[in-house]
Amino acid sequence: MKNVLIIGGGRRGKGLLEILLARKDIKVVGVVDLNRGAAGMKAAHSHNISTYTGYASCFLEKKIDIVLDVSGDSTVPEEIEKITKGEVEILGGILAEIFSDILLDRHKAYHLASTQKKELESVLQGLGEGVLVVDTAKKIILINSAASKLLDIKDEKNLLSQHHGGVIDIVNRVIEKKDKVAVEEIEFFRKIEGRKIGKWLQIVASRIEDEEENLFAAATIIRDITTEKEIDRVKSELIGNVSHELRTPLTSINNVIYLIEKTENPSPRAKQFLATIQKNSDRLLRVINNLLDISKIDAGMLQFDMDLVSVTEEIENSIFAVKTLADAKKIKIEKKIPDHLVDIYGSKEGLEHIFINLLSNAIKFTPEEGRITIIAKEEEEEIVVAFEDTGVGIPAEDIDRIFGKFQRAKTAGVIEGTGVGLAIVKHFVDLHKGKIWVESIVGKGTRFLVSLPKVDRFFHLSVQDELFSAKAEERLFSILLFRLVGVVELKNTLEKENLLKEIEKKIREEIHRSDKVIRYEDKGFFIILLRTGREEAQRVAERLTYFVDENIFPSVVMEKKIFVSYGIATFPEDGESEESLIKRLGEGF
Repeated sequence: MKNVLIIGGGRRGKGLLEILLARKDIKVVGVVDLNRGAAGMKAAHSHNISTYTGYASCFLEKKIDIVLDVSGDSTVPEEIEKITKGEVEILGGILAEIFSDILLDRHKAYHLASTQKKELESVLQGLGEGVLVVDTAKKIILINSAASKLLDIKDEKNLLSQHHGGVIDIVNRVIEKKDKVAVEEIEFFRKIEGRKIGKWLQIVASRIEDEEENLFAAATIIRDITTEKEIDRVKSELIGNVSHELRTPLTSINNVIYLIEKTENPSPRAKQFLATIQKNSDRLLRVINNLLDISKIDAGMLQFDMDLVSVTEEIENSIFAVKTLADAKKIKIEKKIPDHLVDIYGSKEGLEHIFINLLSNAIKFTPEEGRITIIAKEEEEEIVVAFEDTGVGIPAEDIDRIFGKFQRAKTAGVIEGTGVGLAIVKHFVDLHKGKIWVESIVGKGTRFLVSLPKVDRFFHLSVQDELFSAKAEERLFSILLFRLVGVVELKNTLEKENLLKEIEKKIREEIHRSDKVIRYEDKGFFIILLRTGREEAQRVAERLTYFVDENIFPSVVMEKKIFVSYGIATFPEDGESEESLIKRLGEGF
């Protein structure tokens, strides 16, 4: 420990004293100043540190290693040099003043930061929403009481994968994948008195960067939306029940109109009335069907059968479906589509619904003799389809909310609609692991863009989603890659297609309906088995292999030998990240 004497009891002397008192390797043995009322002298006295009006006697009473001279008197260092005969280290003059000013500035900054941190923590503790800040190693820097309660964090210094897997996955998106902001709704489970209790949380994570955009932390806002989810569930049930009750009489009305027209030979006036009834009945039926779809979406009951689908073909089908509407307004539909777009993994019904809805909206909000352009392009991992119109446009303030339920843009005016069409479209796009966004200028037109992942990307996104759910619910799952080596070389395309469909049919018979089967071009199948361990996945693979060897291959005239190969990876046994599971999958062949 070094003994330090401070010469100069003014502002600098007091500041140095306060800073040095916090150091364990330094002991301040005295403060010297001619003015006993100086701030530094008073501070020294309050800490039981000796004070002197002259420095000569100090060196007789105390052992001094370092002298810090901030008195401003240029003769002091020379005088001390004579007294101590050079045996004491002296820091004086301008150098000492600069040193003391730097220390004072740092001390003030530290004090200000400390004060601001206390004020911030005080504010955060009063918030109903959880606030959590972690560094790049997931170490907790700051957490308020609401976040501690919501995430059941007691004394942990880090987010733990076994308890906070779902939250970590969202934080990783801003730390590792460099998303600026990540927003997810997750069902978070915790154990209370041996029982597993779940709650719905909305997690909003964002990057915290320095001036050079280097990441040093991630801030997360956590909100309990369990009550909102329950209200939505009750509301959806009510809408679903009411819609079912309304659809039956409407169907009867339509049937009666049809019978009257066919059997009663109504007058021209009566035909006009019947046409009006029919038109409004059809409109009401469309509204009810949309409400039922929304109800199914909220209940998680709206799913599709997925297969390899031609985006080009579905665009053509959708154009044909809306052609009458477009012709009635003399709207021209143009398309710019490459000759060879790769097939994606999706649903014919789902894609048609997406495309028809976007085209119908474009026709609805485009004046007569306008133009709609469909542009499709293939990118590295996805197909992007754009629907451009020359319509009324959407105000900037409405763009963020138009994909919500029962939301309409201000420019919609008196044009009929319920505000649920785009919400359904958004859900269908989500089921395809895709994205939808909109660009618009009021008075000039709107462009809706839909990106749909290619098969390989769809598989990776499916694994990521399953990892997210499995960590949140603390359950296992397995991935089975079932490959048909040599099937690509089959020259008979129809025979090859029938062979693959027969195998896919058998796969679906062997697995649970909630499991996922993704056909990978002509090479085989990705199979995601929910809540399935390695042993059961192995049994599924063996049954499929036996079926193919005994029932499929013997019936096919083959130019060369075709055989089955498969790999299995199980979470968490074989890894807890997508990379580790895919690596294990490849090693398993």
